[in-house]
Amino acid sequence: MRIHKQDGITLIEVLVAMLILSIGVLALISLITNVVVASQRADQGAMIRILATDLQERAWIFSGSTDDCSDSSAMADLNNWDDHPMLNQPSMPPVALAVREEGADCILTVTPQGTMPETEYRVTGPRKIGTL
Repeated sequence: MRIHKQDGITLIEVLVAMLILSIGVLALISLITNVVVASQRADQGAMIRILATDLQERAWIFSGSTDDCSDSSAMADLNNWDDHPMLNQPSMPPVALAVREEGADCILTVTPQGTMPETEYRVTGPRKIGTL
């Protein structure tokens, strides 16, 4: 007795092909999502860098205007960011600013409330600033 293979595709072959195809589609969707998320994080990083640059400019004013980190007018100037255009963008994460003393230096801290790292700037003297 001879067994002949049937012509055509079996149901199991169709199911295996559909499974492989669906895994490929899910992998493609995941890749596209990761690229979009990475792009958004890069945009937020760029905004944080721009914000930090603006903070440095304010720090020049801050360091030239007072020798005391706790000066209330300097603190008010540094912490009054409500009208700042960088903080009015929907993709910009909320940012907290803080000033503290460390010896004779003032430390200005930018803390994004998200996945971005905290950044600190040291005001070492009149009109001198550097990144820690």
